[in-house]
Amino acid sequence: MFIEIIQNEINYDSLGKILKNELNNKFDSIENVRTSKIYYFRNNFDIKFITELLTDNITDKGIIDGHADIENDYIIDIEYKPGVMDTEAETLTNYLKMTFPDIGEIKTVRRYYIKDTLNRKDEVIKYMKNRLYNPLIETITNDIHFIPDLMKNDALKVNTVNLDCDLNELSQLMILSLNIHEMEEIKKHFNKIDREPTDIELETIAQTWSEHCVHKTFKSSIDYKGKYIDNLFKQTIMKATEVIDHPDAISVFHDNAGIWNLDNNNCICFKVETHNHPSALEPYGGAGTGIGGVIRDVIGTGLGFKPIANTDVFCVGDNNDDIPKGTIRPDDILKGIVSGVRDYGNRMGIPTVNGAVHFHNDFAGNPLVYAGSMGISKIKNAFKKVNNGDMIVLVGGKTGRDGVHGATFSSVSLHNKSQEVSSGAVQIGNPIEEKKMLDAIIESDGLYSAITDCGAGGLSSAVGEMGEKTGADVILDNVPLKYNGLTYDEIWISESQERMVLSVPKRNYDILEKIMKKHSTNISHIGFFTGKKLHIKYREKTVCDLDMDFLFNGIPMQKRKALPYINLEKGNDPDIKDDNYNELISKVITDKNVKSKEWIIRQYDYEVMAQTMVKPLGGTGQDNVNDAAVLLPLASDKCIVLGNGINPHYGRINPGKMTLSVIDEAMRNILAQGADIDHTAILDNYSWGDVNNNERTLGALVESAINCRDYAIKLNVPFISGKDSLNNYYEMQDKRIEIPHTLLISAMSVTEKNNIHPSFFTGNGTSIYLYGKETQNELSGSVLFRQLDMENDGTMPNIDMDESSHILKKLSKMNSMNIILSCHDISDGGMIISLLEMCFGNKRGADIKFDSKLKLWQFLFSETQTRF
Repeated sequence: MFIEIIQNEINYDSLGKILKNELNNKFDSIENVRTSKIYYFRNNFDIKFITELLTDNITDKGIIDGHADIENDYIIDIEYKPGVMDTEAETLTNYLKMTFPDIGEIKTVRRYYIKDTLNRKDEVIKYMKNRLYNPLIETITNDIHFIPDLMKNDALKVNTVNLDCDLNELSQLMILSLNIHEMEEIKKHFNKIDREPTDIELETIAQTWSEHCVHKTFKSSIDYKGKYIDNLFKQTIMKATEVIDHPDAISVFHDNAGIWNLDNNNCICFKVETHNHPSALEPYGGAGTGIGGVIRDVIGTGLGFKPIANTDVFCVGDNNDDIPKGTIRPDDILKGIVSGVRDYGNRMGIPTVNGAVHFHNDFAGNPLVYAGSMGISKIKNAFKKVNNGDMIVLVGGKTGRDGVHGATFSSVSLHNKSQEVSSGAVQIGNPIEEKKMLDAIIESDGLYSAITDCGAGGLSSAVGEMGEKTGADVILDNVPLKYNGLTYDEIWISESQERMVLSVPKRNYDILEKIMKKHSTNISHIGFFTGKKLHIKYREKTVCDLDMDFLFNGIPMQKRKALPYINLEKGNDPDIKDDNYNELISKVITDKNVKSKEWIIRQYDYEVMAQTMVKPLGGTGQDNVNDAAVLLPLASDKCIVLGNGINPHYGRINPGKMTLSVIDEAMRNILAQGADIDHTAILDNYSWGDVNNNERTLGALVESAINCRDYAIKLNVPFISGKDSLNNYYEMQDKRIEIPHTLLISAMSVTEKNNIHPSFFTGNGTSIYLYGKETQNELSGSVLFRQLDMENDGTMPNIDMDESSHILKKLSKMNSMNIILSCHDISDGGMIISLLEMCFGNKRGADIKFDSKLKLWQFLFSETQTRF
């Protein structure tokens, strides 16, 4: 039985109008498009009540067991594939269960009635692929496909794996993403205990040892310029934080997010994650679960932080016609990832307040999606501890096949078959489920001793990491499933979204269960933290019995060799014709990386929670971009300033200089808005190319990390969290495309609200100052030179760390003196772009005096750093 919901009149069908216009760009024979939504119900019952629930009696009509009478030449129906999360159906099912306990499975179908005078259905479907539907998770259908109701087999077979084989081939076959040294170490371990591993044991080790989870490259020993760096992370990023020893740093590098002091009573945490590979295959779901996952990182920090703001940064290709085979057009990727972040954040009621978008054609096969979230909590809740004997409690969504092998998939390259072979690694999120879970967790304050999220690796990661010191006994039979038929290893490593694991004292479980049920979210007791092993049982059989010490400390760390990166800047002194400045300015201001991103920003609710003091857009028409976002949490009288720095174009040319410039840009963004450098922390997010096979790519990573350490120490600004995503490249038959070396630096600062000022001119007759470093002829990698096809010509901006740190600290002092009316940093496009943006805010003009040894075009378009 089914219900079709359709708009009464064509004027109400806004989606149909949009699709008609989009299809008409390709097919001028499209006369009309109408859309509807069909709800299929597996079980039979009276659905008149449901029809009234789903329709707006003014704009819609509902048809039971029949279809709309719409003139068309053909119909296209799209449904989710079996096993893929259908969030609308899931939400409707949970709601209806309160009235109809035996509701059964519900499926939704999107229907398109198309009036096409040439009846080119096959061509239209081909055009719709990866635009209006994604074949990775959806299918064109003629008949509804419910999930087969598979029953459990009477006998459970525990699968073991013979390691006397080609270990590289085994790693590829099982999607373990482990190298030969790691496979040999596993074989050595199981030979020592005289047995074969089970499949779930191998998959647990692979997840725990994956680049995505353990960050092997940053922790390995690297030979660089004849000297060994024992642990790149400890000797660079972490070293800076240790040397600075900042009093505001409450918890760094060992929880889900870094924790920073807000006002000695409250603290804030901040985390930025990447979700690159899933977003390349399914942009909407990949980006949505990226933001959903980092929100859960915040919820799982300490004893639970309440998310108060989201950030996002995207890097995509800039040419829709020149893309690798098997990839989605960059424009469609960008639309999808924006929609994914928008829907997840908006539906959870969390504002998206800060971000950036960058275009470079080497992102065409491997886009970057950075998703960040900030939370707030009392300082007393900043720390957690798993106690021996605590119950292992799973809360939130149910478990399905979505996201299987997500952690190992994210640790390898993409290729033109990724959409086919890695489809199970992409998750589909349900923000409504996560919101219910969040509300329940916030209400459960004090009832649990530790919490973490089911992110990469699912239960394997969450339970494994929480039980590293205590051991864990797990009963997989108790895990709530979306449907029958899952194998024990699928239950264990599934990355189904909206799930958290809690460590709960036995005395508190009953009241915790009541709170979860009150918020209509699942709760189940799946075991105990005890012993020294990871012991998993399913249907009364042991399927995993791993030593925790081997699982977390047994990974062999390789010695790697890194070669210095060959920088691409030419260092010459090019000249250009400078007789038409209107044309030059037009070229720069219309560059994709410079022009307004208002069409993206407007899709986010950045004012929900009523804490956004400075919004992404400001000025008279609320259409001028501010440098940073400012939050004024309801629980405090202190402001939080959020900004970021990123420049992939610099990263392709000179990754060492790029590193200094993006740290500088992040600091400029927040200081231009009124931040206090003495109460500032930063996060690093590396997205790099092939560090396994390209020694110069690895060398670029080393050079970048060293510069991170040195500049952070000069600024006295510590790193408190970060994440790396390595091996971002796209493989084709004849070549591979590595992404540009990309480092995102996110900055947050705590300051007084009186220090805050806007990024645009506020009145007539005030003085305009150019403050900071003296402008140099530094245009290599600049927007102007990219527009003129001279990207590598000239010299890239260089930062003297002593000089720049002095300039930034002095500006921070001026902020505290409250003498600045408005301030804007000079970044992409140079000073002329900053001036234009400041003028746009309140429709004010500016008279500027040119007094420089440089040529006028150099002065206007140079991207010399540390200038305001």
